[in-house]
Amino acid sequence: MSIQSTKTVTREWAIWRIRHVMEQKKDSNYRVIENITYEPYGNIREFVASPMPDIEDIEKWTNGMLEELIDEPFFRESLFDNYDVVDARDPLKQRAIGIAYQP
Repeated sequence: MSIQSTKTVTREWAIWRIRHVMEQKKDSNYRVIENITYEPYGNIREFVASPMPDIEDIEKWTNGMLEELIDEPFFRESLFDNYDVVDARDPLKQRAIGIAYQP
């Protein structure tokens, strides 16, 4: 049995996170990847060497497609995280669904 927490995040944050990780991966920036994620059993070298997903049209992705990628090791913030991506550009909507404002 594993411990998991579900985080509700905005589309904008999910897209930002995926792009940020991809930039570090492209630059082989192992230290930054290690600092922005908690993956004690993952191999950073294998992650960096693996093929990069095509995110050219990421703005057109569905929330489910974003969730699928951001739930993967090194894209997620922690081994224990699971994400629920929602459309919520308005800070009042974000507050109503219980997430902090994310620009």
